[in-house]
Amino acid sequence: MSKKRVLIGALVLLLAVGSIMINLSSEVRAEASKIGYVDLEEVYEVHPEVARLQQTLEAEAQELQAEFQQEMGELDPEQDQEEMQQLQQQFQQQFNQIQEGQWEEIEQQIQPDLDQARKELGLDLIVNQEVVVNGGQDVTEEIKDYFENL
Repeated sequence: MSKKRVLIGALVLLLAVGSIMINLSSEVRAEASKIGYVDLEEVYEVHPEVARLQQTLEAEAQELQAEFQQEMGELDPEQDQEEMQQLQQQFQQQFNQIQEGQWEEIEQQIQPDLDQARKELGLDLIVNQEVVVNGGQDVTEEIKDYFENL
C-alpha cells in the first residue's frame, strides 16, 4: 500500500508542477507580446552612418576598379585569357570582402541606436519583417524617424 501512496503522491506532484509550468509559459508568452518588426532595408537607408559607410565602400570599389583595369590593360586578351579570368575572380573576391566588412561595421554602428529606439518604443524585441508570420507591430516608420533625427 505504501508504494501505491508514494506513486500516487509523485503523480499528483508531477501534475501540479506541470500545471504551474503551463501557467508560467502562458505568462511569459503574454509578456513577450511587445514585439516590433521592421523592413531592415528601409531602416538602414536612413541611418546617417550607413550613408557614410556606403561612400567609403564606393571609394574603395573605385580604387579597386582602377587597379583592376590597369592590370587588365597590361594583359593580351588573346594570349592571357586564363590569367584575365583569375584576375577578375581575385578582384571580385577582394570587393566582396570589403563589402562584407562594411556591412559588419554598419551593423555594429546601428545596433546601439536600434537598441535605444526599441527601448523608447517600449518593445522587448525587434525583428526583421521577413521572419514575421503573424502578429507583432510594424515599427519601420518609427525607427526610420528615430534614425533620421540622430
